[in-house]
Amino acid sequence: MISFDEYKKIACEQKDAELFKQYEDYRKEWLAEEQKTVDAKVAGREKVAAARFEFLKYFFGTIIIGGFTAYTTFIFKDYELKLQTRKQDSETIAPYMNKFMDLMEKDSLKYNRVHAMCEFLSYTIIEDSLKSGFVNLRNLYQSRIDNAINNVNVADNQIRLLTLKQDSLSHVADSNISNVDKAKIAIQISQLQTQQKVLATRKSEAIAVAKDKLENITNLDIPVSSDPANFDVIYEEDRFTGPGWFSQAIEGFAVYVNEIDLANEKVKFELKKGEELIVETTQTKGDAKPIFTKDNQYKVTLDFTSLTKHKAFYTIRIEKKKEAPMPEIHKMPETHK
Repeated sequence: MISFDEYKKIACEQKDAELFKQYEDYRKEWLAEEQKTVDAKVAGREKVAAARFEFLKYFFGTIIIGGFTAYTTFIFKDYELKLQTRKQDSETIAPYMNKFMDLMEKDSLKYNRVHAMCEFLSYTIIEDSLKSGFVNLRNLYQSRIDNAINNVNVADNQIRLLTLKQDSLSHVADSNISNVDKAKIAIQISQLQTQQKVLATRKSEAIAVAKDKLENITNLDIPVSSDPANFDVIYEEDRFTGPGWFSQAIEGFAVYVNEIDLANEKVKFELKKGEELIVETTQTKGDAKPIFTKDNQYKVTLDFTSLTKHKAFYTIRIEKKKEAPMPEIHKMPETHK
């Protein structure tokens, strides 16, 4: 097939008008066919682009609308669920809060009961803000419980320290050591006794608060009893005390001497553990009898060895019940294949 350029060259060389016209006609037809081809391709591309656009418009429109619809539905459903949950939680805690407010108005609220209530509700409640509120309230009352107990323990430790100082000074005053200013020691002992009374009052007030606010602390009248259980000696020491004051030992035990009968060699005393009166009795010198706490966890023996008008010397021995041994775990026999 002759190209356009060759066709044009032959027509120009032969100077043939008819041939040149044929060339022009042929050229126009070819250009027209080429234009149709180009137009068809453009139209095809436009149709493909339009189809793609329609598909993308439908696809993304569906996703956006569907996603927005799903998101708004989720928000409304979540809000509805939260309202329903809060309503259920409110119905659950209503009786507890009514009781709480009633006890608060009567000033008979027990810290450990509130702590237990808040701990229970912190696990029961589903709604986060309510759950967090009960957790904070539980921590608040835990700190109040700790403070109530710590106040008693601090006063008890301070009394014990003053008792030891007083005993040391009394031993020095009663000794035959030369160059001892007994008058000065007597003043120091008197000052220690005054501090001891102040601390005893403070301890009593702290225990009163603990008894009022903590349900598991009560003032029990614990009688003397016997128990054949084995005990371990945890404290044994020679001490003395006199009417109007007391001597502190470990585990909160204290001996209060109320009266000394020199003629009959008898001592009327009280044995307390903290503020709990274990026993109030009269004991003859040399007649040591064990005294048991009500829970039988401690055995206290007082042996009065010497009596003066203002002092009763004795040996105090405190024994604690041995813990029950752990049951023996027997190993299962091995099986041989």
